[in-house]
Amino acid sequence: RLSAEWKNSFVNGQINKFYYSWLWTIKLNADIDLNGITLNEPINLGLWGAFEGQNHTIKNVTINNADDAGLFNAGGCSIKNLIIDNVTVKGGYSGNATAGILASSSSKFIDNVTITNSSVEGGKYTGGVVGYGYADVTNCTLTNCVVKGGYKLGGVIGYVCAENVTRKIEGNALTDCAVQG
Repeated sequence: RLSAEWKNSFVNGQINKFYYSWLWTIKLNADIDLNGITLNEPINLGLWGAFEGQNHTIKNVTINNADDAGLFNAGGCSIKNLIIDNVTVKGGYSGNATAGILASSSSKFIDNVTITNSSVEGGKYTGGVVGYGYADVTNCTLTNCVVKGGYKLGGVIGYVCAENVTRKIEGNALTDCAVQG
């Protein structure tokens, strides 16, 4: 079903206004087993408003990228209520490369994400959940994970960009994890 706002935007020839206003939501309605495939770059969520995992699981995937690496490049998309299992992320080491198990970068919020049996290895900005973020990261849990990186490294987030704004990095937990830098 189309919302009244979307219908009005479409009818009045203003579809781009709606499209670029970040109002879209992706809802995961089932678990996804990627059966050990390798992706060469993150899944780009930058044009979406929200990714709602609905407590479903994405598992068994490797992401290799010479620059930014993570399951997602979240951009301006919020991510919540998602489970990640057996995800291996290998990012770049040069320049401002970013790497996170969930996302290489994020500029909205990440809430209630569970990550298990996973690892990330990257360069300048590397974190267990997100590498580089203008984001709040709350209520995330990492269990049996490894985070390896260089400069600006963290178990939850590698680098928090505040720029005169207070960011919430709270309610997160690491259990049986190794953070090596």
